[in-house]
Amino acid sequence: MSVAKRTQGAVGAGAKAKGGLSAGPRGDESPLLWMHRRKGAGGEGMIGDAAFAAGERLRNDLTIAGILPKVTMDWSNAARVDRSSAQDRLNPTEMAIAARQRVDAAMRMVGPEFSGHLVDLCGFGKGLELIERERRWPARSAKVVVKLALASLARHYGLDDVAVGRSRSRPASWRAEGARPRVTDAPFS
Repeated sequence: MSVAKRTQGAVGAGAKAKGGLSAGPRGDESPLLWMHRRKGAGGEGMIGDAAFAAGERLRNDLTIAGILPKVTMDWSNAARVDRSSAQDRLNPTEMAIAARQRVDAAMRMVGPEFSGHLVDLCGFGKGLELIERERRWPARSAKVVVKLALASLARHYGLDDVAVGRSRSRPASWRAEGARPRVTDAPFS
């Protein structure tokens, strides 16, 4: 199952941008998911799998870190029973601190030129048109800037659309280089 299909339900109706405008053209998906599904001239998505995964990773870290402002009370952690041992996982405060550190590292890596655009797109769920309107950019310019920002973010996370490695790898062996097995005349006993 692709990353896009797994996260489609996660964004759901909460993908509304500021001012009641829907984030994606369908209104029920995030602008990041819309960009991933939207086919370009060559038949591939507007953004690749690596850029989409990087944007979702940032969105998740922004949510866990609690950096984005909240409009209402968050009841998601109220009266939760957890049967796993406390030693196996971090408490909510430590999780938020770790997520904030990951967000800070990612924002430092992409730089001030792209960090605001990524927070608008991935965190606030603003669509490309809304980003262009708020910044008074020409039409379709946000697409280029956001694609560059997501590519930089994917590079920070070590994600790529194509796996790259050795063209031919040698089989691993426990023997030393050049060692040969011995053949003896003695029968096995």
